[in-house]
Amino acid sequence: MGIASDFMKLKDEEKEAVGLLQMGTFLEYVDLMLYIHMAIFLNDLFFPPSEKGANSFLASFAFCITFILRPIGAVIFGWIGDNIGRKTTIIITTFLMSLSCLLIASLPTYSKIGIASTWMLICIRALQGLTSMGEIIGAEVYLTEAVKGKIRYPVVASIEVFAVLGGFVAIGIAFLFTIFGEERWRLVFWAGAGIAVLGSIARTRLRETPDFLNMKNRLKKASQRKNKEEISYILNITENNDLIPSKRVFQTFLMNTCLMFVGPSIFYLTYIYCGNFLNSSLGGTPKQVIFQNLIVVFIHLISVSISTFASYWIDPFKILKFKIVLFLIFVLFCPYWLSNISTQFGLLIFQCTAILS
Repeated sequence: MGIASDFMKLKDEEKEAVGLLQMGTFLEYVDLMLYIHMAIFLNDLFFPPSEKGANSFLASFAFCITFILRPIGAVIFGWIGDNIGRKTTIIITTFLMSLSCLLIASLPTYSKIGIASTWMLICIRALQGLTSMGEIIGAEVYLTEAVKGKIRYPVVASIEVFAVLGGFVAIGIAFLFTIFGEERWRLVFWAGAGIAVLGSIARTRLRETPDFLNMKNRLKKASQRKNKEEISYILNITENNDLIPSKRVFQTFLMNTCLMFVGPSIFYLTYIYCGNFLNSSLGGTPKQVIFQNLIVVFIHLISVSISTFASYWIDPFKILKFKIVLFLIFVLFCPYWLSNISTQFGLLIFQCTAILS
């Protein structure tokens, strides 16, 4: 029995939910990554072009704010998901992402309204940060509850595959943007907003997960009886009615905390720092920077796809532990390696190694 046969055994509504969530995540991450991969062109439009230090600082802040606010987004949309519904969370996050793209497409540049343009852009990027974590976690929680058996692991992991695929398409759009004209950047974000709206509408077809509906029903009855012990028990059981082991809860918390810091750091190093290094120190053009990043995203997509398929046969926790070990090894050699890069190909190898760790 393989992945394909197990997937075909899913009910039609389960297959539809998987497809809608994968496609929605893909569309949302196209929107999220559009600005990041086009920033090499757009920073001078929204940040002080004559003040290089301020321009660099504000551009970095606009990037970082997206990841800094992710934990807050996880708390907000986690509460919505637990109290209102998984489906509601997913629809709201998709709608807010489309709104953020629409706002960027309509935003006046620095030459029109000055520093106000800068802070408005940073606020929009903050909104994207809040919704991005709610989106991907909401989709993963929904599928965790909706799909049972071993097939659950690759199905849930596929959400990350489609998130990376969204980034791949976003940087592909940025590359085409360098060919067909930089002055048409607003059209890209208008298109991104329209795509996200379609994704939001499609997700209204989702049904609330049976696990969530069952939990809400049991909580309602327990609350009516004012049985605090029963309420606590309901909130801490799994599908097999077993209490979640404290060790597994701690491991999950620790790994997610590490990934929360490691992921953004690796992303910044791979795409933003190395992109600027290629442009400023190795003489690469913006077009070359985007094309090289396109190669790196493709390698990342292959890596995530392999991990997703492997999760059907290998415990996902073991895969995560292996990735953490790779990251720690990479960190040890990173400063020396980075200080000795002198060619564009050498930088590409470094970027691919970084993203794979």
